[in-house]
Amino acid sequence: MKKQLILISDMEGASGIFDGDGTQLINGSDDWRIQGREKMTSDVLAVCEAAEEFGIDEILYYDAHYAGNPESNVLLDKLPCNVRLVDTPDRCFYWRRIRGQAEIQPFGLITLGQHASAASQLNS
Repeated sequence: MKKQLILISDMEGASGIFDGDGTQLINGSDDWRIQGREKMTSDVLAVCEAAEEFGIDEILYYDAHYAGNPESNVLLDKLPCNVRLVDTPDRCFYWRRIRGQAEIQPFGLITLGQHASAASQLNS
């Protein structure tokens, strides 16, 4: 039986991006193009490679950072051929639309770089 994995990523939690690196998160900025996308791609690629080693046949990938922007936050040409980009209207997060693109019951779900809402308050 074919094993599908759903991978959802966000950029604020990507390896190597810290609070002071805010410009790496801004879609279209020079820092985003040169550094942010490379860091995000590196994390996504690491998960994809581990999933392949585990025997996952297909990865359904949803880029959740700056939903609504048409340009991807990862360098899609660097991802393995078994990665299928899934999307939703206006790149908004519609779980049922993402899940509905799986052909079978997904083997699992991995969220990468997810963070709390910007409106969340930290407890001190």
